[in-house]
Amino acid sequence: MKIVGCLCIVLLTFLTACTNSTSVTGKDNQTSAGTQSETAATTSYVGGKNNRIVVGYNDETNEQQFITYAQNDRTVTTGASLMGWSYSDDGGTQWTYGGKVSPPKGWAVLWGDPALTTSGASYQTVFMSNLAVPDSKMPAGGIHGYLYYGDGRSSYIGGACIAKSTDGGATFKNYQCVSNKTTVAGVPDTPQGHFYDGGSMASNSTGEIFAAYVDVATGLIDVYRSAGANGNFQPLPTPFPKFYAVSHAKLRAARDGTLYVAAQIVANNTYYIYMNRLINGAWGNPVPVSD
Repeated sequence: MKIVGCLCIVLLTFLTACTNSTSVTGKDNQTSAGTQSETAATTSYVGGKNNRIVVGYNDETNEQQFITYAQNDRTVTTGASLMGWSYSDDGGTQWTYGGKVSPPKGWAVLWGDPALTTSGASYQTVFMSNLAVPDSKMPAGGIHGYLYYGDGRSSYIGGACIAKSTDGGATFKNYQCVSNKTTVAGVPDTPQGHFYDGGSMASNSTGEIFAAYVDVATGLIDVYRSAGANGNFQPLPTPFPKFYAVSHAKLRAARDGTLYVAAQIVANNTYYIYMNRLINGAWGNPVPVSD
């Protein structure tokens, strides 16, 4: 996996502004034997002097005992984790492999789609999210093939787990897992946790932390909020209650503390990008931002 080494890419600005690139994974003995994909990135400030770049990704390093492949099958067993990361303290020239977070108690598998954010009030505090399979959905013999089944609204995935770093992304520990267990008609596995997809995180200047996922079972965007770096993530009302979301949500926070969310929705067989914003704890009215 490669990521452009200059800071403008990490800050999600114009890709064409940078010309050099450097390998984040693959050159060290730990990550060279596995594959990495689906990146997310943030920056942190450590020890009052070091700017750090942190990159999370789907990581199959040392997963041979938990993920096996046959000619027409893949088997995922309890203990598998794709929640890997690396960090750089020299602007992206050299990278250190951080390792992987193991599934916490009650959760069998951490299954990628990383999201990262740094606390807006504590720049050494970083949060990372991954989709997750709860123990209650894990088959005794492991998961064969895809992680979704039925009409695609059901899945062994039943939520997401969030890890926290207090040293700027050098190490992470499990912090909290989130899920929606309300019953949805026609989707029998929802009481064990709705099928989440994607993941996006953001933090504002007051230090609130937000995480968002596509709830495939309902077609809505589920957003969670923690009041601070040491708070509990609690669900917020959905930002697009009258629309069916078909893409991963994207969160961004403005300097004034406002949280913005964007997602692709479908209406009358036409796809649009809609946005909404959270001000003083309440969502506004969703607005279309594309033709």
